[in-house]
Amino acid sequence: MISVNEKLKDSYKQIGASLLKLEKNSGFYSYFLKESPRSIQIDLAYVPTEIISSYLEDLLDFTINDESLFIYKQNLSRIYNLLALLGLIIAMSIGMNLAYAGVELSLSITIVLLIAIPSGFLWHFSPRVAPNRRLFFAKVISQEIDRRKGGDTKDEKLLSKISLSKLIKPKEEVPELSRSKLK
Repeated sequence: MISVNEKLKDSYKQIGASLLKLEKNSGFYSYFLKESPRSIQIDLAYVPTEIISSYLEDLLDFTINDESLFIYKQNLSRIYNLLALLGLIIAMSIGMNLAYAGVELSLSITIVLLIAIPSGFLWHFSPRVAPNRRLFFAKVISQEIDRRKGGDTKDEKLLSKISLSKLIKPKEEVPELSRSKLK
């Protein structure tokens, strides 16, 4: 007999594996998905909604580590920070060498900025990779839960607009009050 804890762990493994598969297959473009992907619906077909809701709560709790949610991926933030720092050092050394060589100041500043700005962006956004990844996963899981509970499908939005339009009555014509009718 399988215990409840083992069943929960197996379900978490299945959810984590499907999220990692989605991330691997979609790559960078997965962060721009508007709807719950079909692959998640298929992969999680036999996982109860209650367990998926529990996974969502754990996913949004940042004190729970990625290993226990089975979505662990080597954190690239440290590598990104080192690359950004290296880019900034290279930009400064090139700028100083160009200034020392007597190159026009505007040209040397332009070259430094062309190298330093991408490095600065990399440095700025690298600490946010892990939380953004978890929030993306939470969005996908939340959409799957909503879909299972019967909410927010395209057809339902259309039906709700139609039913709302039937409930709203058109304005009745207000009779024109003129001075002759007031007398």
